Amino acid sequence: MKNFLWITWLICFVTFPTTVRADTACEGVRAGLQVGFGVIDSKLTTTRTLLIPVPNVDYSDISGRGGILGLSVDWMSLVGNSDIMAGAEASINFLTTKGKKSTMGTFPSAVDVYTGDLSTSVFYKRSLEVVAKFGYMFKGAAVAYVRVGPSFGTLKASSVSNALKYKGDKAIRPFGLVMGVGAEFPVTDRLAFGTEYNYRRYPTFSHNLADTAGISQLNMSIIPTSHAVMFRFSYKLSAVDFATPQPKERKRKRSRPPKT
Repeated sequence: MKNFLWITWLICFVTFPTTVRADTACEGVRAGLQVGFGVIDSKLTTTRTLLIPVPNVDYSDISGRGGILGLSVDWMSLVGNSDIMAGAEASINFLTTKGKKSTMGTFPSAVDVYTGDLSTSVFYKRSLEVVAKFGYMFKGAAVAYVRVGPSFGTLKASSVSNALKYKGDKAIRPFGLVMGVGAEFPVTDRLAFGTEYNYRRYPTFSHNLADTAGISQLNMSIIPTSHAVMFRFSYKLSAVDFATPQPKERKRKRSRPPKT
């Protein structure tokens, strides 16, 4: 995935025109649309809740893929006359990322231990994020940045064993962390295109599986994480450059020398 991201950045940097300055399309208040795909890689631990001997505790991973669609509003500004940029962003992402794990194992029942199937899925539905962004403008033609901040997720975990008649599920809205890197390339004075990679991590949560008699048999402990690659389109809403009262003067000082 990381190789794919670097190749995308390189293609954009080479093919996009550099006559449009990044400090026109990448500064100010902007509205954004992002689409992409995500991968979840959650850690799953299964333990017994009854005092019945079980040969082992099951540790496994839950992996899966899905699509992402998001909306964002951000603000970025050059710091003084430097090439450093700083700003903030609020975004909401709708996800269809789902992972599933099916295993055969030895699990307890109300009176004994049995070998049966156990299927667990973790479904990422959406995330709401407010992050800080810090970037650097390369030769006025592209902006590379990092983003970090809190992420409010919506997840659901479901587990079922048809053979042993176990079932359990739990929906949560955890408070976690998102960290990402990205790059933007101006297309016009107001429109910019970019790519972005994000990593999300949420606290461990658990839910119990009960049998048909309502007796709790197993405990599922899950550490949810996700990776996502996004393609972003940002449109500048501000009519002027907010970074300085004299944007034209700054851009004249920062403009490139004419090509010979």
